Amino acid sequence: MEALIRALREGAIAGAGIDVCRNEPQADLRFFTLQDLTIPPHLGAATEDARRGMFEVMAEKLRCHFAGRPLRSRYRMP
Repeated sequence: MEALIRALREGAIAGAGIDVCRNEPQADLRFFTLQDLTIPPHLGAATEDARRGMFEVMAEKLRCHFAGRPLRSRYRMP
């Protein structure tokens, strides 16, 4: 991150596009001061396979919910 910001500020590279920032969602605010940096929305999850996988997980959770079975998740809900 430091090297990228320095390279952009010093003109060592012409520009950059990043899809993920360290410590999201609290991205380093210095990124937003750089004119030659593009931060698009997360495009990595926009593939057909990724969307299919998300749908399959959602469908399985709905089946479990309506069947009265516990929802399986790798994350613990508060």
